[in-house]
Amino acid sequence: MSSTSAQAGLHALPGQRLGIFGKPIVAIAILAITLGTFFRCYHLDWKVYNGDEVYSSLRMLGDAEASLVREAPRLHEVRALWAILHPTPPAGANGPVAVLRGLAREEPQQAPLYFELGHIWVGLFGNSVAAIRSISAVAGLLGLPCAFWFGIELYGSRRAGWIAVALFAVSPVQVAYAQQAREYALWSTLLLASGAATLRALRLDKARPWWLAGSLLAIALYVDPLTLPVAAGWAASVLLTRWSERAVVTRCAAAFGGALLLFLPWLFVIFVNLRAVQHSLGSVLKAKLTVLEIARTFAGSLKLNFIDLGNFSSSAFGIVSTAVVLVVISYALVFVVRHESRRKWLFLLLPMLLSTLPFMLEDLLFSGQRVRQVRYFIPCYLFVDYLIVGVLVAQSRIPSGLRVWSWYAAFCVLLLSRVMSCTVSSGALTGWSAEWDNSIAVARVVNGSRKPLLVSDHYLLYALVLANYLRPDIKVVLRPRCYLCDLVPESVTGGMLPRGPFSDAFALGPSPELQRLIRIWSARGDVRGTYRCINVRRNCTSRLNVEPLFDLGSTRR
Repeated sequence: MSSTSAQAGLHALPGQRLGIFGKPIVAIAILAITLGTFFRCYHLDWKVYNGDEVYSSLRMLGDAEASLVREAPRLHEVRALWAILHPTPPAGANGPVAVLRGLAREEPQQAPLYFELGHIWVGLFGNSVAAIRSISAVAGLLGLPCAFWFGIELYGSRRAGWIAVALFAVSPVQVAYAQQAREYALWSTLLLASGAATLRALRLDKARPWWLAGSLLAIALYVDPLTLPVAAGWAASVLLTRWSERAVVTRCAAAFGGALLLFLPWLFVIFVNLRAVQHSLGSVLKAKLTVLEIARTFAGSLKLNFIDLGNFSSSAFGIVSTAVVLVVISYALVFVVRHESRRKWLFLLLPMLLSTLPFMLEDLLFSGQRVRQVRYFIPCYLFVDYLIVGVLVAQSRIPSGLRVWSWYAAFCVLLLSRVMSCTVSSGALTGWSAEWDNSIAVARVVNGSRKPLLVSDHYLLYALVLANYLRPDIKVVLRPRCYLCDLVPESVTGGMLPRGPFSDAFALGPSPELQRLIRIWSARGDVRGTYRCINVRRNCTSRLNVEPLFDLGSTRR
């Protein structure tokens, strides 16, 4: 195919008719949208309500971890833990200001808009697991028209919009985040909306479209500060390709500068609370990865958005599928760079680079495992898909019927692999974001005991996760330590007294000090049955003379 014909295909007008080969694309896209809607809404309360989602609940309710850690020793039953996450009234006793205060003190790197919306949401619809997750499901569904709009604005064709929305609808990463009580589904939607609005403003070059683009960008910043490198990439692409058009550059600078100005108050909050940022990201920043580990992890993360069959993926299958995905992405990148104008591919490539490379370089040059945090690479997932859209749009316009249908077949295979991934994920209790979490299996064992006791001096987070699945009458003895706050932990030997006797005791992530105390309890007869250790980050030891029950530990993703 010549460069001229490819350019003609890629620059079709938004109102142009789809033609004879457009109808199958529309039909395929509608089917993908239907399936994507189903996957986003199916069994919202099915998967484990993981630790990150517990923190989302606490933020929406305006609770601070420090106050909960102080209160925990006075809680004696699981029903009291459950009431922390599911209080009456549904929105909790705290107001919107408490939501801001809790974020600023303990997680300032998390922008407040999603959690403030969540505070309103739970007040209207309740604080059940399904209700809290439904805000992400709705945000994911709103992303469908935004994906369509971005495709039209980028490639100038409704065909591009249909292909783009089909890929987005059954994206395994997007479906996974649309079923989690986290801000990333909303962030993806706003990235697409602000990108499409920016392309529209560049096309129309009028004041009102630029105001819309700047407003959407400011909203995206207040959902996730990692919008900043994406915005920087878009601004750089405008500067590099439209630098001679002074009016365009000026309006873009005014719109983006206005968005940044609106975000300055929260940037100030982040700056004055940098210590809290470092503390909350401690588990992400500790490890040191090699160059090979960084490359292999990032390649595996890219594969997640194409095919992810969970436990069905053998190591050989994983290697082959990762290699195929890398080849597909590389081909799409080269094709779009060769056949598309610089204005188009720089608008995709620069945000991808600026939002991805800094994390990988920090891992390489310093320490940390940022590359393992899938959420950091959401812009990369989005824009890689639009590289593929560029290829499919161009190839679907080739005059030769057989060749056109071969590309349709490739498109269908790509969608099928995503649908298979979403199908496997929909039936699993955990996904790649929390595959380590065995909370439901742990709860079944604990619930099966006649009169169990749950004892822990680990992070309160793990006890709160288990509380969603344990019997409400199970007794607890807690002396937790802070994960996000900076309270000095108290000694457990003076205040942890079981009110027994109990048939069995389950030690949740016990410290060496608590394990010594457990031996004293055992000798004293406070527990007439056995002790079982619930592993958190491999801290169960043989000194308890029992095998670890399950492993609940992992870095936050």
